[in-house]
Amino acid sequence: MPDDAVSGPLDLIRRAAIATLKRLPDELDQLDAATLSGPGMDAIAADPELSAATARVNQANIVLWLNTNVTHPGEPVPANTSRELMDYFRNAVRRGLDATGFDAFRTGQNAAWRQWMLTVFSLADGLEQARDALEISTATVNDFVDRTLHAVLAAIAAEREELLRGSQADKREIIELIVAGQPVAPERASRLLGYHLDAPHTAFIVWTAHADPDSAVLADLARDIAATWRAECTLTVVPSTGSLWVWVDSRPGDYPAGRIPSGVQVAVGSHAHGLQGFRRSHMDAATVQRMLARLESPGRFATSDEVALVNLATGDPAAAADFMHRTLGALASADPALRAVMRTFLRGGSSVTRTAQTLHMHRNTVVRHLAKAEELLPHPLADAVPTDIAVALDIRHWGGGADLRTH
Repeated sequence: MPDDAVSGPLDLIRRAAIATLKRLPDELDQLDAATLSGPGMDAIAADPELSAATARVNQANIVLWLNTNVTHPGEPVPANTSRELMDYFRNAVRRGLDATGFDAFRTGQNAAWRQWMLTVFSLADGLEQARDALEISTATVNDFVDRTLHAVLAAIAAEREELLRGSQADKREIIELIVAGQPVAPERASRLLGYHLDAPHTAFIVWTAHADPDSAVLADLARDIAATWRAECTLTVVPSTGSLWVWVDSRPGDYPAGRIPSGVQVAVGSHAHGLQGFRRSHMDAATVQRMLARLESPGRFATSDEVALVNLATGDPAAAADFMHRTLGALASADPALRAVMRTFLRGGSSVTRTAQTLHMHRNTVVRHLAKAEELLPHPLADAVPTDIAVALDIRHWGGGADLRTH
């Protein structure tokens, strides 16, 4: 093909790449949603760590391809072998979701490609130029994806081999059987895990959605929680680089949120006994984790007991937001201290004295805050249903996502 015939579509590719990069920040949410809603993506979409990593990996792939086509339009794009991408697929392997990880990869590619075609057509001087540009783009995209997946397959093979050799794999296999409700011999499982299953348990999950998680920070936090609760025996499993599954032989207690590093969250399950209790407590913790992720909650520490009702009430986030705003009125967007006092008051049996003790406030301050909070409610407390207000305050307390923000 003559040089002048190629320069037209190559220049169009360069201009389309520049335009897409400028517009990309406004389209990322839409691309992420399309990726996570694709066929077979339920398992990744429900996992806060993997869903966040999926979004980051897709964005990295798109940006790499676009930047290369700004400087060298139409030329081969080097494989994405970044640590973040490799860690993403390693985590997928550890959770048995490597095939789903490939689905996410392809779904993200398809979603971005649809936007790319629209951009090329909008900037093209004619159909022939657009056709030539898309033909070149198709070749470079397919080549880029094939190169990247080839590198990923090698990393997956290495990760599987390491898992087969590692003791964590043995622990994970036993625990997955227990969590799935499969029959296991408690004595043998206890011996292999180094943890007595025929005992009381509390499970909790420590995790972060950080792009570069520090496993030492997560491990230190897990140990500190166990020590605070005076646990004598602890079982820790590493399902991925950004999370820990932990069981302790003690009852759950309070833990200061201020001691939890920024970006790290803790979900605590119920306290239960025996093999079934081991399973149920972890499932409860996983439910809390999913709720915090669904609500994009800023809460760093949550137990299954305290969020059970909120979890049920926020199954439909839009309906929950509507209920919260109708019930709280102006209090929903007022000083958080007013909501904290009212929430503690209702949760503590409507006792001013108990509220003051819980919040370490003077009794008169509690009374003033309650009066101000009540003025902001659509109806006086005497005419309202206290349970509705308490639930609405809990939804406001835990909800951090877009559907539950004040408006």
